[in-house]
Amino acid sequence: MVRSTFVNLVLYQLFALITIYLFVYIHEEVPEPYMDEYFHFHQAANYCSGNYTHWDPSITTPPGLYMITHLLEMMLNSIQILDKTFGACSLGLARFTNVIFMLALPFVFMKYLEKIKKEDEQTSILPALCMCCHPLIYFFTFLYYTDVGSLFFAMVSLTTHVYHYRFLSAMFSIIALTFRQTNIIIVAYEIGLTIIEEFRSKNKQSHILHVYTSRSSDTIEIKEYFIVLWKYGRLEIKLILNLIQSIIWTCRYNLCVIILFVLFFIKNNYSMTLGHQEHHQIVLHLAQMHYYATYTAFFVGAHIVSNQ
Repeated sequence: MVRSTFVNLVLYQLFALITIYLFVYIHEEVPEPYMDEYFHFHQAANYCSGNYTHWDPSITTPPGLYMITHLLEMMLNSIQILDKTFGACSLGLARFTNVIFMLALPFVFMKYLEKIKKEDEQTSILPALCMCCHPLIYFFTFLYYTDVGSLFFAMVSLTTHVYHYRFLSAMFSIIALTFRQTNIIIVAYEIGLTIIEEFRSKNKQSHILHVYTSRSSDTIEIKEYFIVLWKYGRLEIKLILNLIQSIIWTCRYNLCVIILFVLFFIKNNYSMTLGHQEHHQIVLHLAQMHYYATYTAFFVGAHIVSNQ
């Protein structure tokens, strides 16, 4: 166990060192805002300067990332190391926000894997690091985009949910939604997990009709058959109603998040995005499904053919 702990520690330190090195290298090579970083960084700069009323209409996502960057700046300033490191409201500080998320993400994945796969802490560090190194997410670690922070809070929400910290999960879901509106899918997924969990627990109490009517038709009258069917049928209906009530109560925090999101959607002119709504309409995009299927098949192919 000591050896496994040492290996895990070495693996994480290697991951952290490579991440920090790449952050420094990329920031030196790309010292100016790159593509959409221009909009995100200048919005964060307004927050850091105390201008909370300014909003760039070109930005489509909520201001969660900018608020976190502002909090990080205030924290570094309070311990008087801001000027010695990044400087006030710099692009380096903004990008480093995502590095912090990435360095914390393996521990979130570890806790999640321990719960759903029953893995102990000694064996879950490597798959956790592999997931963090996924090209699509790791690339954005070094730029000031919302992807990494969005994934971090979505995974924290999902992890706290599987550990049955329902209220905390809902709070982290709200934070995740301030990064990306599409994280509402995570909330719906958590509700789906709860429904399955409640159904499995209630199913043990179910009165299976064929057990009570297992005698052949030669030994039971039609009248008796319908009496038995009616009696236990009512019990099944009662069980279903109790199941629905239990699901609603267990999912109450997630349902509140869903309701808040629906109110936002209505208030926001029935649009998911904040800015450039004319360019972000909700439509059925069949080609996108093929892109997603191909992408998913490529990256999960090894897992599908494995013995696990």
